[in-house]
This record gives sequence, C-alpha cells and structure tokens, in this order.
Amino acid sequence: MEPQPRVESEQSDYQNSEETKEIKAARSLELEQSLRNFSGSTRFGQTEIGKPKVGFPSYKVVVPLSLSTSLVFDLFKNACNKHKFQISEQTQSSITAEQQPSSSIRNLFSCIVPISEERKSRNTSEVKLLIAVNERACTRVVIAKGSSGVPNKILPIIQTFRDALEKAIMKEQPSPLERSSRMPSEWEEIEPVLTSKLESSSYYQFSKVLSSQQYGVGKLVAEFIEKFNDDYEDLVEGAALVPKPLEDVKKIIEETVEALFTHFNLSNTSSQKVMQFCRPAVERYIYSKLIKQLLSMYGLKYQSINQRFQDRRDFFHTKISQELMQSLELKQKYRLNSSEPPYIQAIETLNSIGIQHTPLGKINCLLQTATLMKTAVVDYWKGKEELETMDDQLPVIIYIVSQTTVQDLPSDLNFLQDYIHLGFGFDNEQRLLINFDGAVKYIADEWNF
Repeated sequence: MEPQPRVESEQSDYQNSEETKEIKAARSLELEQSLRNFSGSTRFGQTEIGKPKVGFPSYKVVVPLSLSTSLVFDLFKNACNKHKFQISEQTQSSITAEQQPSSSIRNLFSCIVPISEERKSRNTSEVKLLIAVNERACTRVVIAKGSSGVPNKILPIIQTFRDALEKAIMKEQPSPLERSSRMPSEWEEIEPVLTSKLESSSYYQFSKVLSSQQYGVGKLVAEFIEKFNDDYEDLVEGAALVPKPLEDVKKIIEETVEALFTHFNLSNTSSQKVMQFCRPAVERYIYSKLIKQLLSMYGLKYQSINQRFQDRRDFFHTKISQELMQSLELKQKYRLNSSEPPYIQAIETLNSIGIQHTPLGKINCLLQTATLMKTAVVDYWKGKEELETMDDQLPVIIYIVSQTTVQDLPSDLNFLQDYIHLGFGFDNEQRLLINFDGAVKYIADEWNF
C-alpha cells in the first residue's frame, strides 16, 4: 500500500477540510486505478488507461481516421461539461480543461495569507486531450491525461470520455451531416478483389472525386492548388520560406482526408475497404500537382550543397569500385569482389528516387535501397554473412550514394526530412534518412580520396 500523501496547510484547522479529504481519498484510489483493466480492444489497437509516474490517470487509444478530430473534441468537451470542467485552451490538436477549487473557508483564508502560484496550480485540477495523426499507419493517436490537481476529480472525466469514444469506435456511424452525403455509387459496387487491384481501383476513385468540382472536397483541393501556385509563383521567395510551403500542403491534405471521412457514408463494407487507401491516395493526387514546384524551391535553398555533391560524385564516377571501397575502409567481406559493380540493384533503386512523385514514394525508395544493400551481402555469402551493425552499414551507404546519378539528392533528402518532421510515426524512416543525409554530406565535404 502506498504511503499517505503529505498535504501542506497554513493552519492545522484545515487538516480535516473537504479538499484535504478529497486528496487523501484520491491517493488511496491510485493503486486501484493503476491495476484496473480498462481494455477496450478494437481492430485499431488496444486502449490503455492507467496512472503515469506523476500519479494522474491517463488514457491512450489508437482510432481510425474515420473518427474525425472534431468528433473526438466534442466527446471530450461533453465529458468535461458533465463533470464541471471548463475549457481553458484549445488548438488544432489539443484541448486543456480545468476546474478551480470550490469556495471554502480555506479559500477565504488564502485571501488573507497569500498562497504561492505553485500551490494555486497544484490545487487546480487540469486534464488535457492530445491528438496526433500516425501518417504511416493512417490512424489517430488519442491521449487524455491529468496534469495537475486532484486525481479523483480527473478520473471520472477520462472514464466518461473513454466510454463515449469506444462507443463511437464500435458504431463508426456518421453524424447527421455525414449522412447527408454519400460515397459515389460506384464505390458501393466494388467487389472484394486482390489487394493490388483494390488499391489501384481505390486510387482511381479518389482521383475522380478530388478532380471533380461537383464534390465540395474536389473544389477545396482545386482552390488550394490555384492559391499555392499564386503564393509561390516566385520560386526564390518560396525557397526562403521553406518549409512553410510543405506545411501548407500538409494542412490541405489533413483537411481533405478529414472531409472524405466525415462527409461520406462508411456503412458499406466495400466503402470501408476503399477508405484504407484514402490518405495515400490524397497525398498522391495533391503532391502530383505540386511536387515539381516544391522540389524546385528546395533545390534553390540547398543549391550550394547540391553543386558540391554533384562535383564530387562525378569525380568518384571516374574511379574503380574497389578503390572507393578501399578508401572507405570497407571490410573485405562487404566488398563483394567478384560482383561488378557491387550493390548494383541498390544503386539502381536509389536512382529511381528522382522519378517518385510523393514523399512516401521517395521514402519507400530509400527503404528498398537499404534492404537491397543487405540482401546483396546475404546473397553473395549464401546466408553465411550479414550486414548487421551500423558501423558496417554506413560505409556501404556512402559507396552506394557516391554511385548514384540523381542530380539533386541533397535537396531531396532535406525535403524528406521536413516531411517526416511535420508528420508522426516515422521513427525508423527518420533514422535511415539521417544515415543517407550523413553520406551525402560526407561525399560533398569530407571524403578526401
């Protein structure tokens, strides 16, 4: 059993006040809260509710994109109103609600003997809602947690919010506004097919909607593309504003995905299967219209390192592969001496990054390059050797990058770094991107051959 908390007081007369009793009762419930199982398993992941280290209840769940941010906000606000918490701050991805301590003799005494701001903050019960989009998994991560005050006052809000949110997940029913619009009828006629065919068909259907002015979302996208072209017509000025242009694109993608999930009826099973490709399809459509302009701005911003990289790369193209590997001090077993040129499949895959029209396409190109790099070693040694440690991988990555024919690889990588920084759920990709960026900088500025 946990020790009773120490409750400070200016006067001993207040040791038995109602507020003190609430705090003591709250602490006695903490162990029960942390052990209690609030599992609400859905196909999108396990929900969690528990007690973080500071002693406040918290709740985390992964929900589908079909549950809009506005709906989650409304459910949280309703829970706060029910338990008499007031919204003190709201952003596009978070809400903070708080409840001031009720009037009491203790509060009256505090007017006579001032209480520190720290104690005032501690006496105010505060709960926060945070929402983030996992772009890789196409889901939302919802977190509700207490941050100050009395845990026993915060827990009912989180419980009420949890119950309402889990009902919404189970129902996946649109609001009255959502029911007023329906998916294009042909979407409901899609029969279950192989994943590759379904994906292609889904991209086609989304493209039809996004390119059509008869749909509000199509009009929204068209207006944004026109405004984007006007705002960044001067590429030099746009380059000075990087990464703001990319932030603008990300924002319209979020709004478009939200609109598609919000305004279309998802009760049909086939429609639900189509919607799993919603975000990738929206990104593909919008970036296909703007990628050339975006990359031109990044090319101007990073033209200095682009040029230095190209000059050094052209120089290394005149050298023999084994000479380069010797200079990089690759271990003999990773030089693949009898294969010429070594790591050719990885090099050719990296070369294709320039023809990808979306950030995800470029990121997948880097992932595939890294996979083929490792596969080349396994194939060469018939499974007896592997390229495992980063110390061994990095020189090979530098060699592969030195053999690429991509003209503006440095600016492309900086574009991807900004894309990942603005997103969520790209931890593995970020580490890989750092390695490729490090290889580029080494080739441009540090490799003394």
